[in-house]
Amino acid sequence: MGVPRVDFHPGARGSLVGAEYHCIHGPNQKTVFKVGCKAPTEITMQIEFPFVGTVWRTDRAEAEGPSTTRVDTAISWKTSGIKGPLLDFMATRMLRRYGALYDKRVSEMLEASKADVTHA
Repeated sequence: MGVPRVDFHPGARGSLVGAEYHCIHGPNQKTVFKVGCKAPTEITMQIEFPFVGTVWRTDRAEAEGPSTTRVDTAISWKTSGIKGPLLDFMATRMLRRYGALYDKRVSEMLEASKADVTHA
């Protein structure tokens, strides 16, 4: 995902449930993603995010026909007080930017995986 280092800490019994990804962006710049999972259809990441604290991103996959899968994404966080609308605006802009990059890279990984399967 474009960071110098990512450390993975497996969750319960080596699974994704409760797993953590520690993304090291540089000195004193670490992001921790905590993962909850309802295999095989749902995954939730808990991310500490600038300005707003904890952000939750849940991706839900659902089959649409024999060869198509729809993925719905929900992102939420809580702000309050007089600065709330400004913080919401800033977080929304950043999450759209990084969310689009995340989605693009996940799509690329899935396409590469699909190509590997079809060539095997």
